[in-house]
Amino acid sequence: MSVGREMMAVHPVCGHLHSGSILAIYRENQYMIKFIKPELGTQKVLDINMMPKDINNPHRIVVENIDF
Repeated sequence: MSVGREMMAVHPVCGHLHSGSILAIYRENQYMIKFIKPELGTQKVLDINMMPKDINNPHRIVVENIDF
């Protein structure tokens, strides 16, 4: 995951899934996410609470690197 990538992330305060983008990489497993809705602001989110969005289809969530 890289800075600027659009993501779906669980907001750490409200606990709901929202759209946003990676603003900065805080630590190895934490990212600063700027949520699209201004009232949600910018929050630190663990990598396990994020998933990339498909740029070509913003309503489709992309699942990567899953072992079955």
